[in-house]
Amino acid sequence: NFICSFITNSLTHEWEKCTIKQYKFILRLGVVFMKKVMIILSSIDAVKVFVNEINMLPYDADLVSGRYTVDAKSIMGIFSLNLSQPIELVIHSDNDEACDKFVAKISDFLVK
Repeated sequence: NFICSFITNSLTHEWEKCTIKQYKFILRLGVVFMKKVMIILSSIDAVKVFVNEINMLPYDADLVSGRYTVDAKSIMGIFSLNLSQPIELVIHSDNDEACDKFVAKISDFLVK
């Protein structure tokens, strides 16, 4: 019953109300969460550094700019976006701690 409720309410962030025991059970099921941050890639060198860093991340990640979404690990995809504006980085992971460490690692790119 809990799992059905979780799946039904996942889009409304009902999982945030889970107990630690329920949360660990959900993670064992392989449910993947997303971490979203806004970044700015203001130069070609910044894109190169970002791509090198994100390629070390063992999770999938996307960049979202307006209605376009590209693989964050693709330098060609990144250059197809409007880099004059902030871009949303979406990391798909089941490890929130690893995501936080990665976000700290790319703090130079975060929109302040």
